[in-house]
Amino acid sequence: MSARSLTEPSEIGAQPSTIRVDLAGRFMLPSKREHDCQIVAMSTTEMRVASDATPRLGDQVIVYIAELGRFEGVVERHEDDGFSLGMTLPPLKYEKLADQLQGLASRGDDLDPQIARRHKRFVPLTRVTTVRLPNGKERMARINDLSASGVNVEFNFAVSKMNIPEGGKIFIGSKSATVLRTFEGGFVAEFDDAFEEESVNERTTL
Repeated sequence: MSARSLTEPSEIGAQPSTIRVDLAGRFMLPSKREHDCQIVAMSTTEMRVASDATPRLGDQVIVYIAELGRFEGVVERHEDDGFSLGMTLPPLKYEKLADQLQGLASRGDDLDPQIARRHKRFVPLTRVTTVRLPNGKERMARINDLSASGVNVEFNFAVSKMNIPEGGKIFIGSKSATVLRTFEGGFVAEFDDAFEEESVNERTTL
């Protein structure tokens, strides 16, 4: 989903600091059911979420965004492609998010500058995979999104507990890759041998 197709931030009733983004994520409803989603606009007090699943107005929703972390909020209104979530963050998290959004805004649509977002990203139907670390150990992981050139991978424990250096060589399934950067809970890697653009879609497995 391209952020360029969105309405301007002023049209979605957001704060002046709202920026248009294109971030893969997932959210959990009060029923504990989880759904994949795409964050298409965000400020320090609100995010707009695109998803086929629509919560009820007033629902308390938890959203996890690989690049930014975990957020909680209340569904304030429905949108044509999803819903808008109002957030009240603690001061430290508010300041951290403001810095993160400023960084994203300065890069425009280029949210992973080393991969350069030159290929369309997909959330695969089969998200569970195995990662072979530089030390040869294997760990189960979950794919947040992938493209012909790279992948965003999440573990269910802190990456700091493992030796995953930036520039390290790893295998995701049978595909070799180079770690570009790590974040809380996972990493972004670029494939050493990129897929053909037309061969990657939601059914791609690693």
